[in-house]
Amino acid sequence: MRIEFALDLKKLRNDTRRKRMAGIAKEPSLRQNLILAYQIESVLSEGKAKDLNEIAGWLNMSRTRLFQVANLMLLAPSIQEEIIFAHNAIIEQIPEYKTREIINEPLWDSQRKIWSSLLSNTSLCQKR
Repeated sequence: MRIEFALDLKKLRNDTRRKRMAGIAKEPSLRQNLILAYQIESVLSEGKAKDLNEIAGWLNMSRTRLFQVANLMLLAPSIQEEIIFAHNAIIEQIPEYKTREIINEPLWDSQRKIWSSLLSNTSLCQKR
């Protein structure tokens, strides 16, 4: 006895890609951007791209926007860790542009104070 059937492998591959993309889309945008910043740094350090301008062309992003994303690497490590690993609903409410004030502060202790203030202000807005 022999059973035959047609199977469209392209459809299966696309389904797994769609599921993976759907999982990524559920992550807070701040977390997505920080992870992208790490990927950008990796590409640059491995010599796969000569500069951010080249990567901006690959990603079809403006140079300015790519620099904003890459600058997330200037956040204090504890803040980066919280953004990446914390399952905090407040982080989902924080847009990337709110971190620019923190990034402009060179001292990590000062960054943490601004970050704490941002989290507490966001939680107040969320409770209302």
